[in-house]
Amino acid sequence: SSFNAFSLEFKEFKDLNALKKAILENDKVMLEFSASWCENCKLLQRLTLSESAVKEALKDYVLIKIDVSEGSKEELEIMREFEVFAPPVVIFFSKGAEFSRLVGFVKASEFLEKMPN
Repeated sequence: SSFNAFSLEFKEFKDLNALKKAILENDKVMLEFSASWCENCKLLQRLTLSESAVKEALKDYVLIKIDVSEGSKEELEIMREFEVFAPPVVIFFSKGAEFSRLVGFVKASEFLEKMPN
């Protein structure tokens, strides 16, 4: 594999209002719901988000990770707001509006197909 070692930089939010503001203020946002106990989240990280084609496609995106490992009140509020029932869920936003979402583990090819062009 080519030496493409840079890892994706995710911002993390615990506050719903701050999160909504970030989505509205940026043209392209990828919102990922993840949890430490979630096996499919680990697979998504290891097999899909590590692909150089995926990393390249995401370079213009603001990447936001919502860690719902604890199931705290704040985490559940954010999940409810975005109609997420369990991780992993990836939601793409284009100019503040939801463009598409991926639920569960997906391969790089499907991931890339769902991204806004």
